[in-house]
Amino acid sequence: MALISTTSFGELDEVEIQRYLKRVNKPAVKSIKSPDGDIIDCVDMYKQPVFDHPLMKNHTIRYAIIQSKNVAKYVGAEANLNLWKPHVAHAEEFSLAQMWLIANGESTTDLNSIEVGWQAYPRLYGDDNPRLFIFWTSKSYRNGCYNLQCEGFVQKSSITVVGAALEQVSTYNVQMAYLFVIVKKDFTSGDWWLIINGTPVGYWPRALFTSLQNFAERVDFGGEIVNAKFIAGEHTETAMGSGHYSWEGYGKACSMDQIHVYDERDIMTEPYITNIFMTNRHCYDLYAGTNNLGTYIFFGGPGRNVNCQ
Repeated sequence: MALISTTSFGELDEVEIQRYLKRVNKPAVKSIKSPDGDIIDCVDMYKQPVFDHPLMKNHTIRYAIIQSKNVAKYVGAEANLNLWKPHVAHAEEFSLAQMWLIANGESTTDLNSIEVGWQAYPRLYGDDNPRLFIFWTSKSYRNGCYNLQCEGFVQKSSITVVGAALEQVSTYNVQMAYLFVIVKKDFTSGDWWLIINGTPVGYWPRALFTSLQNFAERVDFGGEIVNAKFIAGEHTETAMGSGHYSWEGYGKACSMDQIHVYDERDIMTEPYITNIFMTNRHCYDLYAGTNNLGTYIFFGGPGRNVNCQ
């Protein structure tokens, strides 16, 4: 698998094409050759085309997540993520399911985060297919990047590549597809390793981080979308998860199960849920429970509807 971005110009005339190229062809800060030979030009995170859009300055993030914090020093987390292809209403918006490992640091500018899951983000990838994605920051989102867009994450697997499209997705009430994700600290090197479906994919070097060098203080699981507010006063129609609410349950709502965290002794345990956060339950909601496999959640929603404006 490899990260490949394509765009179809259709019937664009030459003037429109030049305008498009001027917008998307940012100076590359680095070029990366993927395992199957693709050349990926990387640009500064805050120079992505998405940030050129005049309406993106007003965009908001909406969440449906569970949080486990302030009860342990976490050295890892894992979850079985249900895969869907959600409707994304605008190229500048995204929809994702992920887990976060977070350390707040000593100031508001020192938040460290490792994030991993699947994401549909047309402007970033060139299509609306769900992709395996990672993100990291050590300065409260003032640095860091997605996937292999900057120096940071060390890709080791030649089979599973971050940023790659995920071919198998769930079908409503028919068949389910999953992505089993583990992020764990290596106690010898101090690096944070990413393991997908049992395959070690690569690692974030310990030196990337400050407050996250030794352990995470909080672990979150759930969904996130961007509402770009293209139509004043109206919520986006971008869906979260399957586009269906949590109460519809298995096979219909998006799920995560086998959710576990690892404490500072490297012992796997259930997350101690300190908060269930939903920005607006009429747009996207979440339900948490436990079974013999561990903690699980159902979450998602359609976005704009009669109760979500």
